[in-house]
Amino acid sequence: MLVKSIVRFMVFVLFMTAMSTTYAQDVYQLERGDIITVVNGEKIVNVNQYQRLVRISNFKIEFSIRKSNGTEMNLTTTLRKARNCNFRFGTDIAHNRGDGVRVTFVHPKGPGSSCQVVTKP
Repeated sequence: MLVKSIVRFMVFVLFMTAMSTTYAQDVYQLERGDIITVVNGEKIVNVNQYQRLVRISNFKIEFSIRKSNGTEMNLTTTLRKARNCNFRFGTDIAHNRGDGVRVTFVHPKGPGSSCQVVTKP
């Protein structure tokens, strides 16, 4: 009986370790200077287009960014229920000369502060 309990406990610990490692690697917080280049499959060329796409999106949104070091990432997050684009996504953005929009501020508890990394095959 004691052996079964020890085995169950070890399996539980291994499972929790694997789950915490998986989730820790899969979360990304948008940073000032990141460039949002794609929203729901549509390439972003200006702020107005970005704002329109965020406003009309369902709650779950998929987007791509280019980090300041040039690395590209595919992300997803759940938007807030609001009409204002910046509040809905929890970020402030600025023009980026036809190549996406530049993140200028990330609200600490907004959707942009806890994005899930999407691994595409």
